[in-house]
Amino acid sequence: LLVKKQADAVIGHLVRLASGLESMLLGESQILIQVKTAIAEARLHGAAGPLLPTVFEKATEAATRIRERVGMEERSLSLGSTALRLAEEALGNLEEKNVLLIGTGQVGTLVMKALTAMNVRNVTVSSRSPKSVEAFTRVLGGRPISMRQIPGFLASCSLVVIATKASEYLLNKDTIKAALPQARSRELVVLDLSSRHNVPPDIAELEGVTLKTLEDTRRIVDNTSGPATELLNEAEPVVNDEVETILRELRLGKSEPSR
Repeated sequence: LLVKKQADAVIGHLVRLASGLESMLLGESQILIQVKTAIAEARLHGAAGPLLPTVFEKATEAATRIRERVGMEERSLSLGSTALRLAEEALGNLEEKNVLLIGTGQVGTLVMKALTAMNVRNVTVSSRSPKSVEAFTRVLGGRPISMRQIPGFLASCSLVVIATKASEYLLNKDTIKAALPQARSRELVVLDLSSRHNVPPDIAELEGVTLKTLEDTRRIVDNTSGPATELLNEAEPVVNDEVETILRELRLGKSEPSR
């Protein structure tokens, strides 16, 4: 009985996680991709075992069906669009603003797609990998620049979005301070969406600079708790059905005679 409860809980959590129901930004589609990537890497390194790939496959298939049935793509908040709401609070409409995006990974892609959806065309993209920047801008748009060009480019920016896996600061207070007197507008918003902060918190001490981080997106999520609760309530019975189906299929597989 104890093992059965553990199995139910584990599979239920995995299905909810892959569906985007456990993420900070409810319904975030990148979670499903990350779950699929995780099991693929585990199999590549021989760390998945005989049962885990089947469980993950069934869970991700279930998550896809859940997202379709509740219309999650249309109703969910993406990290990119949610973060850009923070910038709009300080800068107003972003269409005519100059934007610098540092980072070409999953979060950078979400941000770029959100900028495009908002008709923001003046986007410059940089990364520590020049090849990644070239590929990114070729597919998603934007103008590529190298990291060493960033200090000279900051004076023309209204918004800087940083989303990398770097473990060190990519911009510092002195670099930003040097750019401010040259800026056409002293308003500068820095969105640090990196899991490890890529800018020091003391840049917020500079006059005209607004710093927002990944944690600040929680405020927007909290302000939309009504739709979020509605989505969760609608998704829960669908999740339960899918979990029961997976458990039934796994039990059936165990009961079939080996050949």
